[in-house]
Amino acid sequence: MNPIKGAFTEHAMQRALTSGAFEGTRWATATPYRAGNQGIDGLFFRTDNRANLTSMMVSDAKFGTAKLNQTSSGLQMSRTWTRPRLEQTAHSYDRIASRIESGGCRQTKLHPPSGVKTTDVPWKNGDTIQVWEDHGKFVFRGPDDTIRPQDLVRQIRRTSQWLQGAAEGKVDYRSTLTTVDIVDGKFVIEIKKLDPETAKQVGESVTIKFNERMKAATERSLGKAFREYGFSDQDAKALAKHCSQDPEFLKQMNPKSRLNWRAGISWRAVGVAGIAAGIFFIGSSLLQLLCTGNIDLKKTGFFAVLTAGSTFLGQYAGIQATSLLTVTSAGQRLIALLPLRSLGAARLAGSLGGFAGGFIASILISYLAWGMGWSDLRTANRSLTANLAGLGGFAGIYLGAQMAVAAWGVASTGTAISTLSGAAAANATMAWFGGGAIGAGGIGASWGAVILSGGAAAIAIVLTLSVTGIFRILDIRERRRLVLGRIELVGRRVSQALQPEWHALCAS
Repeated sequence: MNPIKGAFTEHAMQRALTSGAFEGTRWATATPYRAGNQGIDGLFFRTDNRANLTSMMVSDAKFGTAKLNQTSSGLQMSRTWTRPRLEQTAHSYDRIASRIESGGCRQTKLHPPSGVKTTDVPWKNGDTIQVWEDHGKFVFRGPDDTIRPQDLVRQIRRTSQWLQGAAEGKVDYRSTLTTVDIVDGKFVIEIKKLDPETAKQVGESVTIKFNERMKAATERSLGKAFREYGFSDQDAKALAKHCSQDPEFLKQMNPKSRLNWRAGISWRAVGVAGIAAGIFFIGSSLLQLLCTGNIDLKKTGFFAVLTAGSTFLGQYAGIQATSLLTVTSAGQRLIALLPLRSLGAARLAGSLGGFAGGFIASILISYLAWGMGWSDLRTANRSLTANLAGLGGFAGIYLGAQMAVAAWGVASTGTAISTLSGAAAANATMAWFGGGAIGAGGIGASWGAVILSGGAAAIAIVLTLSVTGIFRILDIRERRRLVLGRIELVGRRVSQALQPEWHALCAS
């Protein structure tokens, strides 16, 4: 919940500063360069009616009683901390301007697609121009139709120059800290003025009145934050509505993520394990009946119970693995390194946790039978190898296909999926497997997920059966070599008169 509350607080800060609620000024937004979780939360400019930049503000957002952090480059929001981040942001604006100059851009009246990464460019009287990429070309949306590409490039260059000047100490800027807290069951937004050099508070803080418009904006911001971190549209909307109507609910939602050994122990998990055991028992019984005409109830029942226990423990291990990836710093760093992080950390961690659970279940199923005396070690090793081949094939197809589509696929809106993030990227990726969104003539993200999972599962079954078949062929060859060896041994002993009683038999 901490990242979600942080994202919500940033949205609330932007709403407070761009609506004119602070000092009666509509601050225009700029987009700070973000590298990890330690970037600048908000950049704002005052502009006149000719789009000239007149002042600049750097702001940070905190939820509740969170404080500015001490980092290797100094206290957060101090001059030493802010300088390199302003320089990086200036360079990112310069790169966009250069690419537009070389490749051009076009204007649109449409809002950017959900989840697409946009860059805000300050414009006249606190307005903002949004810029984003579409199929390798830049698109922009402004407050009016009179903005020309050359006007946009000029304004991007102005913004870059201001940022670079502020980084070098040639341009003064203001610093603020926006906090969102919940007091007596109500949201309270407070803006504190900071010294740009030391990040210490100066003067009195300003409290922003939380009206009905802010409440509606809060619900939208919370919904966006939940979706960015992997919640479905339906769940995000329901949670956001609940939180906006009952702020205390948001405050109490898992304030500090931690591991919980009870997670994964539920009647639902027991039910899934029971279904797995039932499917195994019925399938195994039918197979025995068709092949031998008899059913070994004792052995079949044992393996059904083994399947139930392994399935339950595999689910439990998967949920705990997911928790490790989402709660611990090492797990979060691992998720951040993966190419599919744009699909949402929660979804990606869930997939990896599921694979870990499958791995644990495969080990249990293979070696518990050996430990109970129902198979030998060689059979257990082969069973594990076949299961892991299937699991690896499923993971490779399931994640590899998503990586390919996320990198090179195009959503139904024509937007490159690589420019999207969070729930929008995940939905667009799954919809691609379903032939596109329902509104665009496809069968949608839900059926796309079914197709991807079903295809990956089919390949996993083929791989498992193939490995099992290879072991069977090797066994046949080994038995053939054994029989031929014995025949050769008998012939040699007869020719050496070591077993004369077999001579007549061999001669015939």
